[in-house]
Amino acid sequence: MTGKTRRALCGASFLILPSALLIGWLVWQDTLPPVLPTHWEGSGTPDGFTTTTSYTTIIGALLIGAMLVGQAACLRGGEGARWWAAGAGMVQGLMTSLWFVPVLLTRASGDPATARLDAWIVVLIASIGWGFIPAVLYPVSRLTVQTTRITPMSSAAPEPWQRSVTSRLFLAVWAMMIVVALGLVILSLSEGVVPAIVGGLIVLLSVPVALISTYRVSIDERGVRVTSRGVPLARLPLEDIADSRVEELVPIEWGGWGWRLRPGGSAIITRRGPGLAIIRLSGRMFAVSVPDAESGQAVLEAYIVKHRCE
Repeated sequence: MTGKTRRALCGASFLILPSALLIGWLVWQDTLPPVLPTHWEGSGTPDGFTTTTSYTTIIGALLIGAMLVGQAACLRGGEGARWWAAGAGMVQGLMTSLWFVPVLLTRASGDPATARLDAWIVVLIASIGWGFIPAVLYPVSRLTVQTTRITPMSSAAPEPWQRSVTSRLFLAVWAMMIVVALGLVILSLSEGVVPAIVGGLIVLLSVPVALISTYRVSIDERGVRVTSRGVPLARLPLEDIADSRVEELVPIEWGGWGWRLRPGGSAIITRRGPGLAIIRLSGRMFAVSVPDAESGQAVLEAYIVKHRCE
């Protein structure tokens, strides 16, 4: 799929949710109540209401605004365009759910005052994930950064190599998520089940953050392994490695920090700077932030040479 086609699909994705809102409004406008619940207390009981016409107008305007921003990012490109597209998609997803959830709850209960939110808050949270669609569709060019080639240490038998990586940023984020989750669980004792559900979701989301906060990169006769607290994050056997090099890993070119997936490869990025990049036989790249990447790449090249000579 060409970059031009991907840009067009990225821009077109911003038409889906405004169209869904328009269809919903046309289908249900004659049966909607004059007001909709737009705010709920901790127990899930509605305690705020807005006239249906005003609420729909506000949501529709925000959807159109996000659509224009997202389409401009997709079609014009430029620095950070993928982030703008993802952000606009997140806004569209949230705004759409903020309209459909109150409408569906009111239609089910028959009375806006009894339209309890309860587990529907999961839908509101999950709707933010709509931003992944334009982010995935947006074309990302191959990295054009400088690379450093290291002469393999072929004069002697290679020795196993490993380095540990600890990211203070991810540790802080993980700790903050756990504190927030605990606070929500405590709040649920008096405010109902909704805070507990949100706290549980935050705990689940904190697991990958915890794994990325500290990990170990190992290179030996088995290949390259990345593990965190005994959990394998990546494993690349020597027979699957076509090439390796040191690359300057720039988070924005991979879509941010953490475990990143993009067309043509994946990466574990915890900082900007040199990292170990491995090209697999399939042509896909795996990159990882690791200190002293130059020596690690040299050891890996030596193991590759040894493996091919056996």
